[in-house]
Order: sequence, then C-alpha cells, then structure tokens
Amino acid sequence: MRATIKGRAPRLALLALLCASACAVRLIAEYDEHAVQEASRLQKEMDLFLTRLGSQGGAFPARAAFYDTYETDVRALRLRAEARPKNQITAEQLGKIEKSVGDLREVHRAGPVSDGAARVNRDLFNAMWKAVLTLELAKKRE
Repeated sequence: MRATIKGRAPRLALLALLCASACAVRLIAEYDEHAVQEASRLQKEMDLFLTRLGSQGGAFPARAAFYDTYETDVRALRLRAEARPKNQITAEQLGKIEKSVGDLREVHRAGPVSDGAARVNRDLFNAMWKAVLTLELAKKRE
C-alpha cells in the first residue's frame, strides 16, 4: 500500500499544482471602463470649474448648481464602486472626493474663493482623481 501511495505522490502533486494554477484569485475588483470614463469627465469638470473660479471669481449662489450636480455624479460613481465586489479602495477614494466637494462648497458659501485657493484646490482634486484613475487602470493590466 505504501509503495502505491509513494508511486502516485509525484503525479498527485503535479495534478494539484495544475488545478491550483487554473484557479485565479482576485484580490481586487476587475477593471471598470465606465468608472474610468466618469472619473476622467469629473476630473475635467472640476479642473475647469476651479480654473474659472480662480480667474473669474463668482459668488456662491451663481455656482451652487455646479456643486449639486457634481456631488450627485460623484455619489453615483461611489455607489457603483461600492456595489462591485472587492472594490473598497476605489469606493473609499471616491468618498474622500465627495467629502472634499462638500468642504469646498462650504468654503465657497462662506465667501469668495481666491485665485490661490482655487489653484491649491485644483491641484488637490487632480491628485485625488489621479489616484482613482491610476488604481482603475492598474486593474486593467491584471
């Protein structure tokens, strides 16, 4: 009996190795083309908004509709990310962007946003969107 098991052991080990290599383990969500398109669009919109806000100024009431629409779009993208399995990192990043939009809204509501503050915020939002896009594009290469 021992001789039979010893003779089969290498074949069983090889079979187990082949079976294990056929099973792909995903530690993170799959690539989402829609998320990349939406993140790119939202990054451009915020960049343009802050560029204009810095150069042209603008009282909050005239710009309030932007915040409503933008927050809704970010929230929808976050919800989509949360609905996908193993996508917690992307959802968390989008949650931080959502919070930052709310913070910017409150600063703007309190008074005009200076050109310098608009530039700093633009750089911060671009960095956050870059993180979202970098992660999503890295998923594509897996």
